[in-house]
Amino acid sequence: PWVFHACLQVCAVLLYAQHNNVEPFLEPVLQLADAVMAHDAADMAAGSSAGELLHCFLAQLLCLMDLCTHPEAAVAVAAAQCLSRLVGTCLYHLFPPCSSLQGGVWVDRMICMLEGISSPWC
Repeated sequence: PWVFHACLQVCAVLLYAQHNNVEPFLEPVLQLADAVMAHDAADMAAGSSAGELLHCFLAQLLCLMDLCTHPEAAVAVAAAQCLSRLVGTCLYHLFPPCSSLQGGVWVDRMICMLEGISSPWC
């Protein structure tokens, strides 16, 4: 669909701007990327998306991490917002909160799964 193609284009512009130091492109393309991720995250929460758009941005993880250290504060903040949304949304959907406990125990569940320990809490 056209939305997926548009997402690929946003990713391409992001990489181009980062690799070629095109400063005027960085903040706007990061804001656009964040808007696309927010839309896909909302669609995922509603059950109308499997996260294909977020998956496109997962391939840009290193780019986003690098831009978090950009000397221009607005670029670094925009990159951090994208990174936060991407990682937070992906982790939440990979490791949903336990229904038997209140609070954010999904982090504990994720750590247990990464260490190969079965969690008695979930």
